[in-house]
This record gives sequence, C-alpha cells and structure tokens, in this order.
Amino acid sequence: MLFGCCTNLLEFYRRIGVEKNIRWYETMTFVEPGGRSSVLERSFLPAPLHTTLSFLSFPFLDASDKLAISRAMAALIPAPARDTGESFLDWLHRHNQTHNAIERFWKPVLVSALSEDLELVSVAYAGQVVRESMKSKKAREMGIPPFR
Repeated sequence: MLFGCCTNLLEFYRRIGVEKNIRWYETMTFVEPGGRSSVLERSFLPAPLHTTLSFLSFPFLDASDKLAISRAMAALIPAPARDTGESFLDWLHRHNQTHNAIERFWKPVLVSALSEDLELVSVAYAGQVVRESMKSKKAREMGIPPFR
C-alpha cells in the first residue's frame, strides 16, 4: 500500500504507466485485537486538521494515548529532524508514548508507509512521513497499487 504523500513512488508509477490503476481510499481502518475498528477519515476541516475529528473519536485509543500522539506529532511537524542514529522507537519512548499509542497507531501507520520496523526507522524518515501526510487532504489517502 502507499499514501498520497508518497510522491516519489507515485512518480515512478506514473512513468511506468500504472498510476491510473491504483485504487484510492479516503479512509484508513485500524483494527484492534478483538476486532473493534476505528476509522481515520477526513472532515470539512482544512489540512493539517482534516483528520482531527475522527482521530479524537477513536475508541481503541484512550485520552492518554491521544494526548501522547498529539504531543509527538507536534514535535515532529515543525522542522525536519537530523538523523542522529536514534531509532524512531527509541524516540517514541523518549517522548513518553504509551504502549497503545505505539502498538495501535505508530506501528500501523509507519510500518505500512516505510516497510520497516520502528526500531529500524530513523526519526528523520518517520518525521517526513508525518509532515508529508499533513500537507493536504489527498496526502493522507491510502492507495493499493496494481499487482500485475
């Protein structure tokens, strides 16, 4: 899968002529153990606030999880981080992310976007995904590329 913010991958798909075959979805469904789901969808709010309303209503994250994620996003959004060699998982722990925030939000989003475990992802790349996904409503859309 890919996101609308994966501009290099989208350009590659355009060059090889398969971009038109990507199936795009405006929502992202998170499924927790036990089967309950939460849907991240855009609202009438402008980017970068376009998913705030659905995020705040996630039943699989409690208030402390949402507050932790919000604090981490606020730290990641302003400017690109230098690559210091610290893994994003270590950065999350240093920024007091809850177990549920890591397991139920950060892992699904970043592992799917970067195809790598959080302990192997740099803070710089994780931050880039977060910043790029906030730029526009389309940037957060999820796409499934063609398999032919």
